[in-house]
Amino acid sequence: MSTVSGDLRYSLSGQGDPVVLLDWTPWKSPVLAGALAAAYRVLSVEPPENDVRVKAIDDVAAAVLAVADWAGLGPFTLVGTSLGADAALRVALQRPLSVPTLVVISPTCVAPSRPTRRNTPEQAASAMLAHPDDSHDLPEPRRTALLASLAEGRGASGGDATSLLPALSSATLAVFGQEDRLVPREAGGIWKGSVPNCSVCYVYDAGHAVGVDRPDALAAVVLDFVERRETFVVENRSSLINP
Repeated sequence: MSTVSGDLRYSLSGQGDPVVLLDWTPWKSPVLAGALAAAYRVLSVEPPENDVRVKAIDDVAAAVLAVADWAGLGPFTLVGTSLGADAALRVALQRPLSVPTLVVISPTCVAPSRPTRRNTPEQAASAMLAHPDDSHDLPEPRRTALLASLAEGRGASGGDATSLLPALSSATLAVFGQEDRLVPREAGGIWKGSVPNCSVCYVYDAGHAVGVDRPDALAAVVLDFVERRETFVVENRSSLINP
């Protein structure tokens, strides 16, 4: 059951070691959330709803940490998607001892040279899916508008955060859709070359919303990394997750 802390909504599910999930694309990823909750105690935190146009991403990260403290989690695995991955990066930087393991899916901290509009469900589908003309449920208009507004605020206040990556101490997995049209193609190499302990995976035939295009593949690679951390090895040497 969801409750509210400030302008963050959150819910708890599952049992086991703690995982904080920031699934911040217009679509939620029920396959990923369900797979995590089957093995871990998952705190799912929704994006902020109030004053998002002026909300600095560091303030959002501090609010996420406040919710984790309220839940009494102690050190936790942190998983973030899209703008949630950007917030997750800031959480891990603000309190590194609390985040020994970090998974960022389609992280947005490497800013694109030309931002893409995604203010409506139709624009979000066109921008974020590998095959937007295929049969997909459109996201909720309110959630789409909320995240578009948060993206605008992040762009105005945060911009490119590439310079922050070398300070990241968490064991990190960065996952990108091979057909992502929102994140620059060089982003994976930047994460791999900048973060001291980072594995990078590309998911075949997936756009920015990997959890929509390839939900089972995403859940499998995330669970594999969370379970094994430093012993995690991508079987395909190209780091490309195929069907």
